[in-house]
Amino acid sequence: MSAKGTFGKLALEKAIIAHHDSLSLSKHDLEEANTVFYFQHIDQLIIEPDVDLETFQTYIHSIQHCSQVKIPNILPKLLLLSKIRFCEEIEIYESNSFN
Repeated sequence: MSAKGTFGKLALEKAIIAHHDSLSLSKHDLEEANTVFYFQHIDQLIIEPDVDLETFQTYIHSIQHCSQVKIPNILPKLLLLSKIRFCEEIEIYESNSFN
């Protein structure tokens, strides 16, 4: 169980996911893990179009040192960029999802 954070809320666990060739993340993947993630050194990281702003904010702390990051255009560009550091290519792709 997590230690209590501010205002008596339980803080989420934290985990680093690193050194993978390719990884695709859905809203279900992030919610099921119920963990704050730091993604590092992944060749291709894809955020699927069902990941909404609240899910992105809650479960993704940072994306660093990835070769290619693909993110749906339904998420605010500047917010995304504030969490992405030292990545070679960032692609914001067209999404047909408006959840």
